[in-house]
Amino acid sequence: MVQMLGGQAVVQTLLSLGARSGFGVPGESYLAVLDAFYDAPDFRFIGCRNEGGAAFMAEALSLIHI
Repeated sequence: MVQMLGGQAVVQTLLSLGARSGFGVPGESYLAVLDAFYDAPDFRFIGCRNEGGAAFMAEALSLIHI
């Protein structure tokens, strides 16, 4: 059985579901996930200044890729 950290499990789950990019506000509460994003070459994390901006960008990207 392969052991991984919680942040790595989050990124692996997102990748297995087909996600290739994500938007969010970097913060201390989930540094392990941010580290896992940094280590995942197949996933692009875009840091935003506020949650509303992240939501608008995520929606716009989803409309472009339809």
